Amino acid sequence: METTDTQGILAAIAALGDRVERQIGELKGNVGALDTRIRALETEVAELKGEMRGEMRQMSARISDVYTRLPVPIAYQPPGPGKKRAG
Repeated sequence: METTDTQGILAAIAALGDRVERQIGELKGNVGALDTRIRALETEVAELKGEMRGEMRQMSARISDVYTRLPVPIAYQPPGPGKKRAG
């Protein structure tokens, strides 16, 4: 009877080991897919940053152009502490 119990326990342990190995394989696959997606998102973010920098440069150039065309220079002074911006 002990042999049967031992064999049953060993079979259960083997089945559990197989299940754990399958789950580890699935987790590795999920991590690989997430890693690929993260790399794609990093690339996309880098592209967006480049686009934003380009747009900021264009706006800066336009502002500089407008500023040079003004008959009188304008100086910006941020509102002091406790003062609200006109809006």
